[in-house]
Amino acid sequence: MRKGIKFKLYRAFFITAVISLVISILLSQFDLIVLKNIAIENNQEIGTQAAQSSKADLTELAIESNQRFTLAQANNINQQLSEFAAQLNSVANYINYLYNHEEQFSLVKYNHPKDNGKQKNLQMQWILAPGMELTDDVLNEIYFQGNLEGTYKSIIQSNPNILGIYLTTKDGINTGYDGGSANKPLYFEGRDTDWYKDAVENNGLTISETYEDSFGRGLTVTMSRPCYGKNNEFLGVVALDILIEDLNREIRLLNLSQEGKVILLSENQTIIAALDMDKNGINDTQKYLGSSSEEIKQQMKNNLSGVSESVVGGQPVYVIYSPVELSNWTLAVILPVEEIIAPAEKSSMVIQNMAVQTEKELENQIRSAQILKLLLLAGVIVLTVFYTRKMSDNITKPILKLRENVRGIADGNLTYNSEIKTGDEIEELSDTFEVMTEELKQYIENLSKVTADKERIATELHVANQIQSSMLPCIFPAYPDRSEFDIYASMSAAKEVGGDFYDFFMIDHNHLGIVIADVSGKGVPAALFMVITKTLIKNHLQLKKQPEEVFQIVNNQLCENNEAGMFVTAFMGILDLQSGKFTYVNAGHNPPCIMKYGEEAELLKSEPGFVLAGIENIVYRQKEITLHKNDKILFYTDGVTEAMNQKEELFGVKRLLHVLNQAKYESPQSLLDFIKKDIDSFVDGAEQTDDITIMAVEYKGGETSWPN
Repeated sequence: MRKGIKFKLYRAFFITAVISLVISILLSQFDLIVLKNIAIENNQEIGTQAAQSSKADLTELAIESNQRFTLAQANNINQQLSEFAAQLNSVANYINYLYNHEEQFSLVKYNHPKDNGKQKNLQMQWILAPGMELTDDVLNEIYFQGNLEGTYKSIIQSNPNILGIYLTTKDGINTGYDGGSANKPLYFEGRDTDWYKDAVENNGLTISETYEDSFGRGLTVTMSRPCYGKNNEFLGVVALDILIEDLNREIRLLNLSQEGKVILLSENQTIIAALDMDKNGINDTQKYLGSSSEEIKQQMKNNLSGVSESVVGGQPVYVIYSPVELSNWTLAVILPVEEIIAPAEKSSMVIQNMAVQTEKELENQIRSAQILKLLLLAGVIVLTVFYTRKMSDNITKPILKLRENVRGIADGNLTYNSEIKTGDEIEELSDTFEVMTEELKQYIENLSKVTADKERIATELHVANQIQSSMLPCIFPAYPDRSEFDIYASMSAAKEVGGDFYDFFMIDHNHLGIVIADVSGKGVPAALFMVITKTLIKNHLQLKKQPEEVFQIVNNQLCENNEAGMFVTAFMGILDLQSGKFTYVNAGHNPPCIMKYGEEAELLKSEPGFVLAGIENIVYRQKEITLHKNDKILFYTDGVTEAMNQKEELFGVKRLLHVLNQAKYESPQSLLDFIKKDIDSFVDGAEQTDDITIMAVEYKGGETSWPN
């Protein structure tokens, strides 16, 4: 009679298990005897070594813990400096934007220090280098940099530790925003300063040595970096004067232990801050670093972190130091050696006592283990018989089941469900058959599904476009019962959905709110950010708040959780329908075009505030003008002026003003049609790369303000 796999497996498992068990018991018994002798002989030695090792490990852990503390504090200082660097980079980027969009900005006048008297308040000022002549070109350059005043003012107002912001050009023009006109010289050569030379030489961010502020406000550093003008050509160096008194105070308040000290050193090993430092001891590094101060300072000079041993006041100490990456400063922690190793010595005594107790318990445990082994032997043999029978069943049953399923596939049944869960190659083989049959079915289904998915996506994007369009005012005339004004707007998205938006609505019976904005980016993310921005602006404006207040609130709300780094340029205004007064505020948006009745069109003068969602606590400033009967204002996004033709030429502001002058007597709707036709003619079939949004409003006069 032929014997099956099940019987063969059962026999093999049983014989192997019994033989292995007997050999294991014999070897284990022999090992116990040997282990007993070795353990008793070497227990004391092991205890001694463990105590010594524990002492060394605990000492090492204590040093590592203080190294992490030092690194964390250095990183904290670096983070504070990085925040100032981020603001300096923002200024440099805005300078680059200003010079690359000169046509959007006008000249802003401000004074030389000699014209400001003895004022100490913060203000925009300019000084020339010795020997420079104040020509018309130089004066125009100075007044063009006056457009930076709003950005300077916003950054200084948002951070009281920034004492001043300066720009020195390669041609010798010095402009900036700070105080103290009475102490300013008539001429100043900024290009000879260390912060200017270092920034040019390093071609990047630099931080000066610390110095006492000339106005007695405390310890100060100057942070500087190159900036670039039109076509990214080197323009000069922009710098911040930063008060580090708060940082100095934090270092002095750190208290590691009764004897521990924390000090902060500059790149040249000058002490910036220490717990018990006075002005007379500012360079006395040996007072803190001890006998090894020269070797430690050399390591710091090489911008290295580490741990060194030294002697301070006759007491051995560890000096743990770590560099502050951005500034080449070094933070050092000085701890007495005695404080570090005291816990380790206590642990060493505990381990030695435990070793003596362990030796006594070891003999009892070995004796008990020998008795327990004999009792377990009988039980293990019974379990072996049961286990080998079950194991043979677990192996043969899946094979029989797999054979049955494979026969079903051979008969054409592609509905295969793998019920074999053995965790080995048999399960993998069964899963492979299941995957094979499923892939055959999926291949057929996918042919039709791919086509259906494409149609569904196209439909969903079309619906998204309709939803976005419906959120914007799209019924014209918008207010047929109001004779004081006429308004018309349109938006053409570059993709299925866009990031531009416009809005207008009645705040009350006599005031019309107007908004136009451009969200960074394109597509669905920009559209979602657009919805949030539009809703926030409208909600706050309908509470009858001033435009500058609305932008300040909305900017802070958008900055919260803005992990995607998106931002919005926006222009908002309120039109008083009785008086014609138009109050407006600009957040980095294209200035609108104003068309006084019968006059040439021109750009509306506005203070170029910072974009929304860029930096928290930005201060915005509103302006106002008075419109007369039949005056018009055209609002637009950069998709209009940056529309590009086949030759990669831009539509531009000059062409837009020219088009407005040709159609200045048209109604808002006709005016927009005229502009869009001219844009279509200009691009001549080139692909649209940005959203195009235009809105025009015509003031027809209050009910009794103007005669017909």
